[in-house]
Amino acid sequence: MKNLRIAGSHYTPEVIFDAVNGILSISGECYHSGTLSLFDSAMEWLDEYFSTPERTVIFNFRVSYFNTSASRQFYRIIQKLENYYLNHLGDVRINWYFQNSMDNSIREQGEEFKEDLQVPFHLIEFDKYEERNLIHRLNETEVRLKKLQNIALKVDEQKVALEDLTNALRKKNKEIKEQREKIEAQNQVITQKNKELQSTYNSIQGSISYAERIQQAMLPDEKLLTDWFSEAFIMLKPRDIVSGDFYWFTKTEPTPIFEEIQTPDGKLEKKFKYFEPEKIILATVDCTGHGIPGAFMSILGIELLDKIINEKNIYHSDEILKELDNNIKHSLRSMELVRDGMDIAVMVVDFSRKIIEFSGARMPLVYLRNNRLFYIRGDKYSIGSLPESEKFTKSCLDISTPMSIYFFSDGFYDQFGEATNRKFMLGHFRDLLFAHHQKSFTEQKEIFEQVFQEWKGKKEQTDDLLVMGVKIP
Repeated sequence: MKNLRIAGSHYTPEVIFDAVNGILSISGECYHSGTLSLFDSAMEWLDEYFSTPERTVIFNFRVSYFNTSASRQFYRIIQKLENYYLNHLGDVRINWYFQNSMDNSIREQGEEFKEDLQVPFHLIEFDKYEERNLIHRLNETEVRLKKLQNIALKVDEQKVALEDLTNALRKKNKEIKEQREKIEAQNQVITQKNKELQSTYNSIQGSISYAERIQQAMLPDEKLLTDWFSEAFIMLKPRDIVSGDFYWFTKTEPTPIFEEIQTPDGKLEKKFKYFEPEKIILATVDCTGHGIPGAFMSILGIELLDKIINEKNIYHSDEILKELDNNIKHSLRSMELVRDGMDIAVMVVDFSRKIIEFSGARMPLVYLRNNRLFYIRGDKYSIGSLPESEKFTKSCLDISTPMSIYFFSDGFYDQFGEATNRKFMLGHFRDLLFAHHQKSFTEQKEIFEQVFQEWKGKKEQTDDLLVMGVKIP
């Protein structure tokens, strides 16, 4: 079997899979979604490699930065290693390298993977001093080599320049005239192209603005929340004009529940059992991507939630996510977009029974009661990636005493700060929620927006941002 080697760049990591020695390495930086073909190649290589049992595998992960999309791809690779290990097909060791002097998100992501997985997983801090010395010496050699190349290049250029100068002196007047004519012709072409580009830009911006109005029209009226709850707020900040994050909520009517019974003559009849009381169902959703691709996914998500809850009358949080997962798989498979999906938190509020149900697909819920903060982690699968044999987890909470509830996408705590060039981080965001939870929700929203803007400064917004909060009663 051949080794796999994919050269890295400023935006993509280097991949070296050694089939002979069983040492698999990914290193460098991973900035954008253009690396999906790289991960597909890695997964295909692993499928062939793991077809032979009793292999010993060491996986060295040494990436200094990666975004949320890349995190999901790394998790796919590590899950494949975990399956090989759990099926007793061979020995596996995962070495996750990080530097304390850099962004702690690498270490924290490793800690989260280690907690989720059942495979030998080692977090290793490493020193860059020796590595920097070697790079420094290589850079010096490269600089000297470039100087020699530049000297040779200049000699060649001077020879060409002398020849060109001789020809130019002979044909100077003719060339000046031809050049003037060409420049005038080019200026006319450039002027026309600029007009066409401006017209195209205006058309695209108009289409995007229209898409924004369509997306806003599909979202439920935020004022309904203040009718249903004592206090509520929604903080939605798209990275671009349209957003891949969206919120959704509805209030169901009392629904009759029937059961099928068999009559003495063997026929099946529906018999009324009871009325399912009215419920309030809320969701925050983070679709794959942002901008136009994320907006298209959000429209699909809104339509599917309407169908599942308002047409099929599915009201339990875990069943909602399972049905949404099945529908997303079917829809995206038909469009050949199987890598796409969404992270989501769903809360079902039943005031008559004084309980709420919560289920999350890679999205948590935070609630505060009696001056204490509680954190419920969502399941590790996104919508669109749940194995057929798996189910989503449902958590039930008593709401007979006052409480404040928050659910949110990763846009706030993944934002890089201008002053630190580091992410805000989830722990810092939870501290922010706790510090201000006793204030009115109007004040909280103003504070969160101010904190986010001051943290971001002149930095570009990293991702779409969504935070929803409600107070019970």
